[in-house]
Amino acid sequence: MSDQDLFTTTYRVLLEAYRTPETLAIMLRLRLSKNLIQISTASGMRNQIFDVVTAAESEGWLLELLQATRTDLAEQAPRHSTRESAPPSATAPSAVAASPFTACWLNGETVFVGREVLRGTLRDIDATRNRPVLMVKGDRCVGKSYTYELIKYAADQLDHRRLWIDLREALLPGEGPAELARVILDRMGVASESLPEQGNSTDERWVMRLRDVVMGRLRNVTGTWWIVLDGFDRATLDPNVYRFLVRLAAETAMTLPQLRIILLGYDEHPPPEMKGRMRLEEITPIGESDLVEFFRCVFQEQGVRATQAVLQATVRQIAPLLPNNEERLSRMNELVCTALHELFKEDKAQ
Repeated sequence: MSDQDLFTTTYRVLLEAYRTPETLAIMLRLRLSKNLIQISTASGMRNQIFDVVTAAESEGWLLELLQATRTDLAEQAPRHSTRESAPPSATAPSAVAASPFTACWLNGETVFVGREVLRGTLRDIDATRNRPVLMVKGDRCVGKSYTYELIKYAADQLDHRRLWIDLREALLPGEGPAELARVILDRMGVASESLPEQGNSTDERWVMRLRDVVMGRLRNVTGTWWIVLDGFDRATLDPNVYRFLVRLAAETAMTLPQLRIILLGYDEHPPPEMKGRMRLEEITPIGESDLVEFFRCVFQEQGVRATQAVLQATVRQIAPLLPNNEERLSRMNELVCTALHELFKEDKAQ
């Protein structure tokens, strides 16, 4: 691996592994005896990680940093992979849903509204291991990426492992399937060195060789994994990335059903290779009726009966405040969580 490849790989692995300064600081202190504050005072994780990788390169501990991060990921994986969820809040619902895929209020921190067909599909994939590849389509800002919130919650409840890769961040301009393969393997704690180079091979032959090598390494992975790839509709991708993912997903569906691959925003027409091996769901915007059903679900989880009039009145306080842009879901989460915490305060019996 060239010095530039080592720098890029290390930066990418850290970016995917650590989402808060606290987790990055802990790893640096415990595994490398480094102090994050002494290395970077920048704001934002991308800038802090870039500073750390730059310092490691200039001071000669770049490879050690990469190895320490992979060790950290490997030790996290048997527990909950890159688990990021906060512990349940004191005001979270006390009742446990029959299946984590039916949950409405996730850990008392995040709401997941509607999507009944999608929930059923994910539940069936988990129960049957049949056709464990799912493509989720929908218009911009409809909430495709939000699907990961439910998968993350359910995977943690089921003690499964998970990873989420945003293609816009995982791949730098001009990077292709080999770089994506490294990201996937690194995030799963699997060796990513010595992947085949294209050389004089055709695109198709190279992609197939790359897929075979990756599949060979993934066969040694234990446990159930949910592998979520996001950002297809917002990233400019090398066509070979699509070829690689389609062939990897098709082979996974046939031989490694313990790996579930979810493609968020994959708006290309499903290729012939995926016929009979994948599922396709198209989601639509969340409306007021979805919010009414959501509150009905939460009231039921709490053992509280509520009339339709009460449910509709609750929703009418929220719906007019929701913007019709990319902030809609985050704003909805904020408003609904506030309403729930108010409704189920300990001093309220109804």
